[in-house]
Amino acid sequence: MKKLLFAVLAAASLGLHADLKEKVFKFMPLQSDLGVISGNGTRSQEAVFTRESAAFTPDFKRFETNIPRFFNGGLLIENGGKTPERGAWNFLPAGVPFLEGGKTVKGIHGDALEFSGAKTLKAIPLKTGGAHVFSFYAKGKGNLSLTPLLNLKSGTAKKLPAAGFPLTAEWQRFHVSFSAGNPAKDADPALSFGGSFQAENVTVGAPMLEGPCIYFQTFSPSTYIPNGAFRAADKLKLPVITPELGTEGAFAFVFEPTSQGWWQALLSAGGGWKPELELSYNVYAPTNTRLTLQFRGKKMLAQARLALGQKYHLLVNYTKDGFSLWLDGKKLGEEKAPGAPFTTKDLFLGSRDIEIKSNGIFRNFAIFKAPLDDAEIKELFLNADLTKLLPAKEVSLASPFVCSPSTRG
Repeated sequence: MKKLLFAVLAAASLGLHADLKEKVFKFMPLQSDLGVISGNGTRSQEAVFTRESAAFTPDFKRFETNIPRFFNGGLLIENGGKTPERGAWNFLPAGVPFLEGGKTVKGIHGDALEFSGAKTLKAIPLKTGGAHVFSFYAKGKGNLSLTPLLNLKSGTAKKLPAAGFPLTAEWQRFHVSFSAGNPAKDADPALSFGGSFQAENVTVGAPMLEGPCIYFQTFSPSTYIPNGAFRAADKLKLPVITPELGTEGAFAFVFEPTSQGWWQALLSAGGGWKPELELSYNVYAPTNTRLTLQFRGKKMLAQARLALGQKYHLLVNYTKDGFSLWLDGKKLGEEKAPGAPFTTKDLFLGSRDIEIKSNGIFRNFAIFKAPLDDAEIKELFLNADLTKLLPAKEVSLASPFVCSPSTRG
């Protein structure tokens, strides 16, 4: 009886796989390159990736201009820009020690300082107001305490609540967030940031002070860059002949956030300020978070909190009559909205055409030419990597990716 039951379940599973396979239009594993697999198994390199600066991964491996960063089995896409108000700057001056005293040792990136007891964090000038993030790497035993300090325009010092961090023998990244106020409106805004560390037998290195961004208020670290340097934004575009998708289909991908920020565009179709489709993750405050899907003139809001370092499966399913949003195999909401085929030819993963970017690691991006049923959506959540499901037709390629210059931050 058990053998018969297993046989029935196996047959049902094979049928489900077959149905899902027939609906695949494009699939990008995004594990080590930007290869695109079509539903018939053909491999191609049609994705366009740009970034106007060199950049590091969280383990401080350097990638040159327009070279995508693959980290922890996925593609790292981050917000950035060439001006302080866009964020992605490390405001710590290059070559200037950040602590008073300590023994210089080899760190995770450049030199680090080893010390016991109390050490003063040297004052770092603040170039703008608004929310800032101070982050650093540390390792050791016991706990590390940081008491932040804001030096105000009046000459007084404002002590912020102390933050405690449990240490291990491995490097870990820690951070504190604070507001520098509004220099244009506040009578006594903050001019510099400092503070003091307290620990026994600790090593601290790779400090970063990130400023605010006009479009992207950051509550946690997002950059991995040397002191005094900047990192431009990553952009991944996939040109597709969207009329082939008709009025029905689905988009799905796995997203791992690396920062909690104000507005992260996770997926968009089309350019300009009003794309035909946009899925974003919005953090209006550390406790006020949601997913927003704008499509066919409708806006769907779904309360959701995506924790840093956790992987989430997101799916947009659409038919000729409406659309729905799914998170980890569960439906968050649906809307009635008749629609025509897409007119755009470009999809952006981890951003939209202008201004808005995300901070996170993307994996297993799939485009389907037909909507998925509930069972298929749950199956895809459990098995998001479709590489083995699709037939293998290897293509000899000259380059693992295609890059082109971009003038937009």
